Formats: sequence, C-alpha cells, structure tokens
Amino acid sequence: MGATNKRFLLHPMKRQIHTVHLRYCAVLHIFPLVMLLLTPKQALALDPWQPTALELNSLPPFCRTKFENQGSAAEKAWSQTLGGAYGHVHHYCAGLNFLNRYYRDPSNAKYKLGKVVGEMGYMTDKTPAGSILLPDIYLTSGKALILLKRPQEGMTAILKALELNPKSLQAHLAIIEYYRGLNVKNKALDYARDGLRYLPNSKALQRIYGEMGGTQPYPDPYEKKEAPSPQASKISAQAEAELPAVTQVPAGDSPAPSNNNQSVKEPVPNNPSGSTPIGSPTNPWCRFCTE
Repeated sequence: MGATNKRFLLHPMKRQIHTVHLRYCAVLHIFPLVMLLLTPKQALALDPWQPTALELNSLPPFCRTKFENQGSAAEKAWSQTLGGAYGHVHHYCAGLNFLNRYYRDPSNAKYKLGKVVGEMGYMTDKTPAGSILLPDIYLTSGKALILLKRPQEGMTAILKALELNPKSLQAHLAIIEYYRGLNVKNKALDYARDGLRYLPNSKALQRIYGEMGGTQPYPDPYEKKEAPSPQASKISAQAEAELPAVTQVPAGDSPAPSNNNQSVKEPVPNNPSGSTPIGSPTNPWCRFCTE
C-alpha cells in the first residue's frame, strides 16, 4: 500500500494529534506576519488604558486616588478641590499618561498622541467652566496637537490655557519653545518678556529671556489691577496656521497641574525604581519642569 494511503490508515487519535500539530505550526508561522500587517492602533490594542502602578507615580496624586482609593477620605478631599471635574478625571489621567508614554518612547506617536487628544477633548466637554483643571487640559491637548503636526489647533489650545491662567509657567514655556523650535526668536522673546511680567521670579523665563537677546533690567511685573489678558490670546489662529509644526518635545513640558491649584496636600509618591525622583522639589509630578 502506498505511503499516501497509509496516512489515512493512522489511528483516529494519531490523526487528530497530527492535525492539531499542523495547525499549531501554522499559527506560529502566520502570527508574526499578521502582527507586521497590523496598524499601530491595532498593534497597541493590548496597551492598558489605565495607568500601571508605576506610571501613577508620574501623574498628579489625584490620579492614584481615582484609580486605587475610591471611597477614601482622600477622594472626598480631591472631589471638593476639583469639583465637577473629579467625576471624569480618570480620562484626564489616562490622556496624560499616554503623553508620558510618548515622551518615554515616541514610537507609534500617532496612536499615543491621538489618545491624548481624545481624552482631553472628552474632558473639555465634561469639565465645568472655571475648573482649576481646565487650563491644564487645554495645555496638554495643545502639546499633543503640535506634536501631531497640527499647529493651528495646538496653539489655539495652548493660548486658551494661557487665557484661563495667565500665570501658567508651563503654558508660557510651551509657546516660547514652539517659536524657538521654528527659530522665530523675536516671537520667543516677546512671550518671554510677557511671561516675566506675570511671573517675575521665574528662573526659566529669565534664562530664556537672556538667551533670546533680552536685556536687564527684567520687565516690570504687572500690577494686579493693570494686568491685561495675555498677549498670546490676541494671536490670530489663521496666522498660526501658516507656521510649520515642530516635532521635538518642548522644554518645560509638565503633565501635572500647578501645585498652586492643589489645596489638598499629599506626600510625594515613592519611586519604586530607586532612581532619582521625577520632577523638581516644587513639583514632583512634573517630568520636564525646568525649575
């Protein structure tokens, strides 16, 4: 009897084992090819939306409370501090975490930054006007949009953040670094000058002001009664649309809201990796703060 006929005379159990083995081998060979064909979004579908325990160390303290300590006294305190925004703040934390993931590893940028924009867009719809979190929501969205090479939308969002909080150091720095990246030094100097009038003691703004050609004495600070709307809010969005996008991460990026907005104090999170703690002494949740 030929070899072909002998194959079909195998014991039924052996035939079943043989078939399973062939299928297993096929999967092993086909799976890598399938992964190569997947889009970045599909390939990262298994990326956890929720920040890991380690990633929570790089986020504002209310994120850990929201994800891990619901019903606690800390949650009640944060709910009072953030108001109506707290009910949806896990979306803010998730978006901020995707931006941090991009900073650590810029591969699959479109997917990660798209998640940032999506989560921050959700937050702008759900966050009450006047919330202390709103300026940072716009700022975070703006940074991601600029990195996505959508400068008109990105600058509009950052300018909105500055309009809501003229004393946001990170918003001033984001705009300045945008123009520095384009080598438009006169614009960068204008914003450094304007930023110093709101934040006269900022070492970062003083340094940039000097680097851009500014001379001392530094600009006089605004008096409370005379402080105008930020200069940035007057920029035409149409003019910004004509500018190319920059792809580098702006210096001074901060995923966390200002500590001035955090009336509930919590201890600086431990750093399980044992390396240097993230951020500066005044803002341990800020990965890119310059002071």
